[in-house]
Amino acid sequence: MKKVAPDTIDEQHFSTGLMAPKVTAAIQLAKSTGRQAAIGKLEVAATIARGENGTLFDPRSSGDESRARASA
Repeated sequence: MKKVAPDTIDEQHFSTGLMAPKVTAAIQLAKSTGRQAAIGKLEVAATIARGENGTLFDPRSSGDESRARASA
């Protein structure tokens, strides 16, 4: 799982392709609610919910806090 602060993500980096809308929505959700938002593959949704997979946008985070974990 990769944990990042929404303000540290360059949304322009995701301006093309399929990830852009997901990243933008997760950032907006995290910023507007003050709560975490996560994105990842649907096939591993349960592990994303448990914080074991995907990318977590955490408004309380101060930056990129990547954690290496095995994918399910």
